[in-house]
Amino acid sequence: MTTRRLFVRTVMTGAAVSLVAAVQNGCQPAAEPARPAAPAGAGIPKLKAAGAVVIAADSQKTTIKIRCQKCGFLSEEIQIDTPKAGQSYTQAWTCPKCGHKQTVTIELDA
Repeated sequence: MTTRRLFVRTVMTGAAVSLVAAVQNGCQPAAEPARPAAPAGAGIPKLKAAGAVVIAADSQKTTIKIRCQKCGFLSEEIQIDTPKAGQSYTQAWTCPKCGHKQTVTIELDA
């Protein structure tokens, strides 16, 4: 091929690529209008925990770690159902490190 043909071929290929890209970008649906953000803390229950640390909570599930009151041992994460108003989650727990027995209670903070 001659230099002129190579030049024309390169220019046409570049033009075709940019044309295809422009068509693809132009054929996208219009962006949805931005929805107002939910206020911070909306739908997230405020929990009060005795003998445990709340890691994450939503309206359905709560993730906690139980802390030994005697030696400070921290258990693995435990996922429980989020307590409802007027009900509390209570569990008898024995520390695997020191053997201390304690009761863990999680309830909604009024």
